[in-house]
Amino acid sequence: MHTKPLRTFLLLLFFLPLPALGVPPETATHRIKAELSPADGGIRVSDQVSFKSPRSEFVFTLHRGLSPAAEGAAIEELPPETAGERYGINSSSRSGIYAAYRLTAKKPVRGFTLTYGGIISHLPGEQAQEYSRSFSETTGVISADGCYLSGASGWYPQFGNSLVTFRLETVLPAPYDSVAGGDRVGRKSLPEKNISIWETAKPQDEITLTCGKYAEYSRKDGPLTYYAFLRGPDPELAAGYLEATARYIKLYSELIGPYPYGKFALVENFWDTGYGMPSFTLLGPKVIRLPFIINSSYPHEILHNWWGNGVFVDYEKGNWCEGLTAYLADYLIAENRGKGRDHRMTTLQKYSDYVSAGKDFPITEFRSRHSSSSEAVGYGKVLMVYHMLRGMLGDDNFRRGLRGFYSGNNYKYASFEDMRAAFEKITGQGRLKSFFDQWTRRAGAPALVLKDARVTRGEPDGYVLEFTLAQTQDGPAYALEVPLAVYLEGSRAPRMKTLPMTEKEEVFHYSAPLLPVRLEIDPEFDVFRALSPLETPPTLSRVLGAAKPAIILPSGAAGAPWLAVTGAWTKDKDNLPEISDDAAQSSAPAGAYW
Repeated sequence: MHTKPLRTFLLLLFFLPLPALGVPPETATHRIKAELSPADGGIRVSDQVSFKSPRSEFVFTLHRGLSPAAEGAAIEELPPETAGERYGINSSSRSGIYAAYRLTAKKPVRGFTLTYGGIISHLPGEQAQEYSRSFSETTGVISADGCYLSGASGWYPQFGNSLVTFRLETVLPAPYDSVAGGDRVGRKSLPEKNISIWETAKPQDEITLTCGKYAEYSRKDGPLTYYAFLRGPDPELAAGYLEATARYIKLYSELIGPYPYGKFALVENFWDTGYGMPSFTLLGPKVIRLPFIINSSYPHEILHNWWGNGVFVDYEKGNWCEGLTAYLADYLIAENRGKGRDHRMTTLQKYSDYVSAGKDFPITEFRSRHSSSSEAVGYGKVLMVYHMLRGMLGDDNFRRGLRGFYSGNNYKYASFEDMRAAFEKITGQGRLKSFFDQWTRRAGAPALVLKDARVTRGEPDGYVLEFTLAQTQDGPAYALEVPLAVYLEGSRAPRMKTLPMTEKEEVFHYSAPLLPVRLEIDPEFDVFRALSPLETPPTLSRVLGAAKPAIILPSGAAGAPWLAVTGAWTKDKDNLPEISDDAAQSSAPAGAYW
């Protein structure tokens, strides 16, 4: 599941700070009335925009072709070169669907009312990029099946990287209705149209609006309201999700801090997605009915209301959010079921299988996943960094650090540096700098090799185990805390020890009263590292992540049905498989093959 598609594009390529204005963007307050026409993809909007500080010039972006106008002010569309050179806005990106505008008022004002309208209809299309799982995205769509308009749609005026508060009134022909961020503060159902009002005074980083023909279910939980908006009546499915919503919001409120919004809504989308927005999630019709989703991906999307939609991501400095959400949702659920070791092993195995030469990068450069290799770094490596931090600090201090990071950055943009500052309030200032620098700013992973292990008799009795532990990766040594398990003759449980390691190769000694018969390095996979192929069973990911994998098909007519399977490898145009039939293959290929 992924969250807020195209957000990275908006922040890094499109909505850069406006240097000509000389001040950082303020929070923009929008009072929007939007009339949508699903039949023809049309939208008409009146938006009363206001800021705290008056000015006479406002620069904003909007979906091209919406023809904005404002009474008492002049609006001009900016040429791409002016938008880029003067205001840092790349309005030529994403196939030119956005335009940049400059509004000039007759005197300094705090805001204006903008009216505009037109068609927004970009049908969902596959966005897989050398990715082992294909998925579909849209910049924005209004259609008879429903609508999806995010910040990336350009459906409302956006000013730099400013946050927003809003009151959004939607008017839709019955039986369509809307769901958006914030609380629903009004709803009126008329014979021919439905009117809903969504409102939030808490800053958000974008306004996302969805619509459809919904069967609505709800549940109150003290001051909170939980919703399920389904594309057809299904009270049993809705009841299961509403119960799960209450359970996971209680869990994460106790772990991190109070839930940041007044509602949470499960919304069924009209194509398969896994999007998480402030106070709601948009799941596709197939995804929503998979039996395992309610206790796997669903809590992941709920948790995004703390990480990503409660504390916002400063993408320019790296996406800390997806790995943390994966750790506290997907991983923590596995750990509570006694499967933590398996989850960590799989995470490390995906990194080893998918991240080959040229595909690695520091996690401060991770924005969003677009491939199996970027997922292995941005989700998997980051997950393991949090696991190692938790092991270093202990559960109580790790929890205190998370709560401090959340309370200190709620409704603000935050980075890995802000994360470090929150944990250093517990450890002492500067104590975690080397840890964060090593794991967030350096590409790659340590690779551990055990060698020259031998046992001698101790003095005056017992035994001494001596062995060498080497880091074989390119570049300097990592500072590691390596778990060690030593099995002694006649003992069923191992003796555990942690080895501090700061050199590429170090010799260690271990004294024991009984004969050491087995030695294991990091047996529980607690350290982020490149795995040896001998540590894990063969997996499909080794073939999926291999360079130039071979695919061998049955010869003749028997191979025809299997030819479609080879299409799964066409996502990465630079790593297409070599396809042959078994009649032409005299021996097994040298590399990975199917």
